[in-house]
Amino acid sequence: MDHRPYFFSPDSVRLTLTNQEQSAAVEEVIKLLKQDRRVTNWSEFFQAMIALSNSPLKVDEENAVIIYHIRTNSVQDLVMAAGRSISGISFKESEQLVRLIIVIGIPHALSQEYLRVLGSLARSLKEPAVFEKLLTTESADEFIDILSQHHE
Repeated sequence: MDHRPYFFSPDSVRLTLTNQEQSAAVEEVIKLLKQDRRVTNWSEFFQAMIALSNSPLKVDEENAVIIYHIRTNSVQDLVMAAGRSISGISFKESEQLVRLIIVIGIPHALSQEYLRVLGSLARSLKEPAVFEKLLTTESADEFIDILSQHHE
C-alpha cells in the first residue's frame, strides 16, 4: 500500500540539516510541517512535539534514528517530516550518532493507523539496507520512495 502522497511531501524532507545541536535539529525538522495544511493548530502541535523526550533507536554500533510522534487533534490527518544529518548529531540519550530525525503527528481518531505506521517505520529504519539507502539518496523524492517501499 503506497501512502506516499498521504503522509510525506518533498517539502517535508530535509536531506541536510543545518543544525547539529540536538534540540535545534529536532525543531528544524518539526518546522518543515509549519506550512502543511493538515496541521490545524501550529502552536499546539509545535509545543507538544518539542515537549517530547524520546530515545533514539539504535541501528548499529555507530548510528541511530529518532522518531518524535504524537497523537493530537492539532492535525487533521497523518503528517510526517524527516531530517538527515550525514555527520550525525549527538543526543544525550544515545551512544550512537543520530543520522535521521522523523516527526509524526496523527489525530486521535486514527489510533490504529498510528500504531501501524509507527511500528512499520521503526522496523524499516532499523534495517541496515534501508537505513543505508536513506543516508545515501540524493533527492527528497527518492527518500520518500525508499520509505514508501518499506512501509507495510
